[in-house]
Amino acid sequence: MAHTVQSLALARAAAILGGTVALHDYLRVPSRDLTRWMSGEEQPPVLVFLRVVDLLDDHADKAVLGPGRPAWRQQSSGRAAGITTFD
Repeated sequence: MAHTVQSLALARAAAILGGTVALHDYLRVPSRDLTRWMSGEEQPPVLVFLRVVDLLDDHADKAVLGPGRPAWRQQSSGRAAGITTFD
């Protein structure tokens, strides 16, 4: 089957978690469904895919910023990061 955005995201999530068994446990879905989704044979339900996206996003934040608060919570000099003020 062709790779889809969903199947590629699931593959990346499995790699982050240490394998498909760990992804199966994380998502709490039947293994046969996970196999179909990862092969691109079927698409996962939206809520399952959103959990995968959250996992990938959390991993990306940690890879870029290191452990700690998410990027949108990082602050600089007591002000929200990325906001320019004219004092």
